[in-house]
Amino acid sequence: MEKLCELSQIKNIKILMPTYFIYKQSMGDNMNDCEILIRFLALDEYFKKNNFGFRIYDQIQKYRVKQKKEIPNKQYDNVNNFKRLIKSIQKNGYIDLYPIVLNKNYAVVDGAHRLSVALYLGIKEVPVIFPENAYDFNFDYSINWLKANGFGQYIDLLLEQHNRIKTMYEDSNV
Repeated sequence: MEKLCELSQIKNIKILMPTYFIYKQSMGDNMNDCEILIRFLALDEYFKKNNFGFRIYDQIQKYRVKQKKEIPNKQYDNVNNFKRLIKSIQKNGYIDLYPIVLNKNYAVVDGAHRLSVALYLGIKEVPVIFPENAYDFNFDYSINWLKANGFGQYIDLLLEQHNRIKTMYEDSNV
């Protein structure tokens, strides 16, 4: 892992990195990236483990798109785009042409959907890139963000997902 960390200091380099490491870095100590957990709920519905994941995902995603002007409006077709991505990764595996964009702290800047699917399907490594324009980018989709934006009712569900991911990966020593 030390060698990977050294390589990541080279901006614009594409390397393979463990999915669970990326997840932990994105979450940080304050659960900074609950969007990954929201996507896990949607994945559960896709695989018929609940009947509400896409509704929650779509509600929060539409709110985020309206709030952030840099997110393309094409994201309004959230559910269908995500289903196509899930189906593609399930059928073809993770395609290296689409690396996950990380900042200097190894947190996801772009690619939370792909990372979520990779984690869910047990894909151990994914390609990542550290582009110069994202290197210092920071975000907050934490539990506090959810509370502040009217989504606090989902926190317990998301904490369950977080514990599930930790159990999946820490129990398997990944």
